Amino acid sequence: MIFKPSDFRFPDSKEHLYPETPELPWHLEVGFGDGRFWVQHARTEAANYLGVEISGVSLLKAEKKLQDAGLKNAILTKLHAEPLIQGVVPKQALDRIYVNFPDPWPKHEHNRLLQVPFFEMASGRLKAGGEIWFTTDHEEYFQFALEEARKSGLYDLIECAPPEAALQTKYALKWQDLGFDVFHVRFRVKGFKNVPPYQVFTEDDMPHSILVAGENPAITEFQKAVYRYGNRTVILLDVFKNLRNEGYVFLAHIEEEHLTQEILVQVTPREDGTTLVKTAKFGSPLITEGVKLAVRSVTTYLQERGYQVTHTAY
Repeated sequence: MIFKPSDFRFPDSKEHLYPETPELPWHLEVGFGDGRFWVQHARTEAANYLGVEISGVSLLKAEKKLQDAGLKNAILTKLHAEPLIQGVVPKQALDRIYVNFPDPWPKHEHNRLLQVPFFEMASGRLKAGGEIWFTTDHEEYFQFALEEARKSGLYDLIECAPPEAALQTKYALKWQDLGFDVFHVRFRVKGFKNVPPYQVFTEDDMPHSILVAGENPAITEFQKAVYRYGNRTVILLDVFKNLRNEGYVFLAHIEEEHLTQEILVQVTPREDGTTLVKTAKFGSPLITEGVKLAVRSVTTYLQERGYQVTHTAY
């Protein structure tokens, strides 16, 4: 089953996500590729499964594999791992996290998943004795991850043979055919760091603003606009005329922490002469602080072109 990010609660629970099997352990895989790892591994170990991936093509391939295998207590989603684990998974809820053959980022170490901040955040989402199973063909990344885990001080390291299912994934078979070694370690949590949940707002907190148009409200020429707010950035990429109501729709790109989204922000004239600015529900965006800032950015953009703000909620 595929979940949109907005289908989750923040945080969520096994009872909500797996109502028929809440008593089973809860396992999460980061970067499930075409889904074959869990199809293989589920034959040897019963668990509720949550898979996260950033490739839409992989999402569809994996869904078909899991459906063909009859795995009903499996949820897939397209999202980055950090906001999913930090936001959706409650404290000490996961029994295990799998990371199989991640991108080693040899020239950009800062992009690697298995670093101290991830180990710290994951520690608070794992049960006592829960584990992260890491399998890779890249020895340098393997040693890097070992050192990062040691720096965190939160895990015991157990180097051993990988599970057989990890050796049957697409990348495992590719690297083994080329003669590459495969490395595996299990990081068993022994301490916890309290990392607050990733903040996602509900529809009740939907950001919006109300403006009054100036003498010339038309947006005749558009240039990409960038707005920075600390560690968050909003880029207004384009604007389109809404033929239904004489309003506009802005395409906004949002970068915040480990999450990137593109959303639509509607600018709609109202009967009382005011103009409403709010996010569109298209694409079911997560209502994060960055989305609120996107509405603020569009509001600022319109202010710079003669609109007057009468109310804001963001």
